[in-house]
Amino acid sequence: MPHQEKDRRKAQRSATSICCWTVSLDSFYSGRIDNLSKDGLFINTSKDIPMGAKVSIEFLPPNTDNVVRVESQAVWMKKDKGGNILGIGVEFVKLSREDKEVISFYLDIMRRERDERT
Repeated sequence: MPHQEKDRRKAQRSATSICCWTVSLDSFYSGRIDNLSKDGLFINTSKDIPMGAKVSIEFLPPNTDNVVRVESQAVWMKKDKGGNILGIGVEFVKLSREDKEVISFYLDIMRRERDERT
């Protein structure tokens, strides 16, 4: 049986699909945020970003009027069986109070919608 690493996330994730723009190692590219928490997110991208690299991310959550800008760090990478990169997980390292509030507002909306479906 393959070894499965214990999930080390401190905050609950919410599935989403938000376009984002990122800058890492002087490269600019876009991706899609597949899940989001108050502490980080997962970007669906094929870009090879070294673990530990600083990543600047901008995105506009649905139901809000504020673009969120976060400084983060790449903490894990997801690959398929062929070794192709499927995305990266990042942890927030610098987040303004306003951006925290926007993320919290969006996550609350997602939780309410999820609760209404169940």
